[in-house]
Amino acid sequence: VAANRGGNLLVLSHYPTDYLKGRRAGGVDLFRELRSPHVRVTYFGGHRHATAGHDSGQAGTESIYPNDNWLVGGGGGWACDGQQGFVVGQVLASGKVVHLRPVIMRDSECCDVTDAVG
Repeated sequence: VAANRGGNLLVLSHYPTDYLKGRRAGGVDLFRELRSPHVRVTYFGGHRHATAGHDSGQAGTESIYPNDNWLVGGGGGWACDGQQGFVVGQVLASGKVVHLRPVIMRDSECCDVTDAVG
């Protein structure tokens, strides 16, 4: 984050932000870094089988305000225990991420596990 001061940072992680709070990796407080007002962070974390923005109140993630985070752990057909879908948006030439929105799929389109080999 410090090396990107004044810039934009797009983070893709297996873990949502609530898994990072209170943890240190290599002596770095990752959660604190993601909340830095000196770089524009857009964070996508998965692990849970749902798709939602933090501000929706349905993600269960910790806020990294003034930056944004999304839960993007769709079940991929394996599990349907939350809203399934994906997030779309634009990355401008400047690196700024804009117009993010979830696209939620109907369960019948992505969660049909009746044909699973068993």
